Amino acid sequence: MKLKKKVRIGSKIKKIHDKATTPYRRILRAKDVSIEVKDNLRKQYKTLNIITLKEQIDDVLKRLKPTKLG
Repeated sequence: MKLKKKVRIGSKIKKIHDKATTPYRRILRAKDVSIEVKDNLRKQYKTLNIITLKEQIDDVLKRLKPTKLG
């Protein structure tokens, strides 16, 4: 959650946050990012497979942190 603003109420400060979104969604909402970049991101996002990504992450983690059995 991104901090939008802080509001002082007496001696207390109230923090107002933006809705929780992924970095991908934030980039798509950004006005300063070109349409070409957004289109490329959309194409790449459509090709992603969550199961394959999870398996790849697990493989890397196994190599980084070997565990001792027994």
